[in-house]
Amino acid sequence: MWFKPLLSAGICAVLCTGAAAGALTKPFNYRGTQYRLTVSPSGRLENCFTGKEKFFSSLELYGSYEHPGESYDDRMFQGNASPVSTAVEKRDGNRVRLVSTGMLGNAKVRQAAAFEQTVDLEPSGFTMHWKVTSKVPMKTHTLVFSAIMQTPVEPMIDLGIVAGSQRDQVITIPASCERNKGLRKYGIGIMWFSFPDAILNIVAGEKSCFTALDCRSWGEPLFRLDFTPVSAWKNNLAEYPAGTVWEWSVAFRFEPYED
Repeated sequence: MWFKPLLSAGICAVLCTGAAAGALTKPFNYRGTQYRLTVSPSGRLENCFTGKEKFFSSLELYGSYEHPGESYDDRMFQGNASPVSTAVEKRDGNRVRLVSTGMLGNAKVRQAAAFEQTVDLEPSGFTMHWKVTSKVPMKTHTLVFSAIMQTPVEPMIDLGIVAGSQRDQVITIPASCERNKGLRKYGIGIMWFSFPDAILNIVAGEKSCFTALDCRSWGEPLFRLDFTPVSAWKNNLAEYPAGTVWEWSVAFRFEPYED
């Protein structure tokens, strides 16, 4: 599978604070028991930390498709979605639900797909659910849409990581990576990260999975997790008509070490 570089999307530092009820107009900061993060007005998650360790810089919806005979940047990023709105619902027990709705598009197709993202923040972790509906026909060998988590690769080097699919496998991110030889692990259903202050458990939802990627393989100094619906590679381009719906989900749980 070929992966398009994403570095141009940027890794934004969040400078604002605030948590107004209703529609989100500025970044919303949340602090759980073992983690903290920020949600932008577009619904993009940013700067997730557990203790002093950064787990990710950004987590956002992303889309890309094939267009034989035409040359343009087809990539679609949630951070550039327009229009977009995020509703905030504060609940008891330090629980917050954020529902983002909007349109994904690119320079050529401004409104290519409608999306709804639901984020449920709780003290011990958070869950995410995505629903994307195409507004125009799209061609691809696999999936058009995913949710991409990316962070600088340095914090992941030599970190204790275990991925589970058909069987558990210890993953090591080395200090150096030759081009085209970095980690590419597909079809993951569950994953553990051993941070100094907590163990992070990531579980794909029903009919969902994710991929782990060392982006140094193509020259980007990033580590990436791509969350997607379960899908198979197609040798010939498949065309998805307007109105095609994709849904998938994932859960993150931060667990303290036992004394």
